[in-house]
Amino acid sequence: MNRWEVFEEGENKPFAERVHVTLNRRHKFCLNGRVHEMMGRPEAVVLMFDWRERTIGIRPASPADKGTFRLHPLERGSRHRIIRGAPFCGHFEIRVSATTVFLDPRVDGDGVLLLDLKATTPARTKATRGRQRGGGTAGRGVAR
Repeated sequence: MNRWEVFEEGENKPFAERVHVTLNRRHKFCLNGRVHEMMGRPEAVVLMFDWRERTIGIRPASPADKGTFRLHPLERGSRHRIIRGAPFCGHFEIRVSATTVFLDPRVDGDGVLLLDLKATTPARTKATRGRQRGGGTAGRGVAR
């Protein structure tokens, strides 16, 4: 009997190649630089929602278009972009209790970023990483 389970996913992609989007409890979306590039580096977007699929759509738009949300740099010189989505999230009753990572963000053939609310996980923050360091997380979920 083989007691070893092989981890087949391999190593993480370099951060610059990752597609990473989060939503925090203040309803701010954060798109990393790779996502912003995949969308064509828009200055503004339109936010859409599919109730049936519980999916958020983010479509590039002109800042002059009605109902757009501007993309703001996370901080000076950052490639990350923030969308202040509180009006959108309030209208569609989208709530998260902590920063949430979308597991499979992707841009479709029409240039729309798709974010599935059914496929999310809590983000690892500096605070949670600190608690984990002292908490002895090795072998989590393994019966002893």
